[in-house]
Amino acid sequence: MNITEDVILDLLPLYDSGEASSGTKALVEEYLAQNPQFAKVAEAARHSTILHDLPSTTGDGHERAVIARTRQLVRRRGRILAMAVVATLLPLAFAFDREGVSFWMWRDEPGSRGLWLVGAWLWFELFRLHRRLREV
Repeated sequence: MNITEDVILDLLPLYDSGEASSGTKALVEEYLAQNPQFAKVAEAARHSTILHDLPSTTGDGHERAVIARTRQLVRRRGRILAMAVVATLLPLAFAFDREGVSFWMWRDEPGSRGLWLVGAWLWFELFRLHRRLREV
C-alpha cells in the first residue's frame, strides 16, 4: 500500500490531538521521519491553523452550560406559549343561551379584554425567546 502526503495530512489532526491509535501514530511518525521536507511543511501547517487560535472549551464545562441554558429556554418557551394561547383565547370564550351565542368574558367582564394586552406581550416574549434560542 502506498501512503501519500494527502493520507498523512488527513491523519495529522488525529495525531496532533492524541486521539490516534498506536498504529496510526507509528505510521505518521515513520512517514515524517522518512520525509523531513514534508515534516517541516506539516509542522508549519499545524501552527498556522485557525483552530489553534480559538479558546479551548474542553474541560471547563462550557458545552454543559450551553446545553443547560438551552433546555431552560426551551422550557420557558413552552410555558410562555401556553400562557399566550390562554390569554389570547380566553376573552373569546363563548356560551350558548336562549338569546344565542354570547361571549361571556365580554358580557360579564368587559375589562377582561385587557387579557389581549397580556397575550400580545406574551407573544412578543415568545418571538424574542425564539430568536435567542436560534442564537444559542
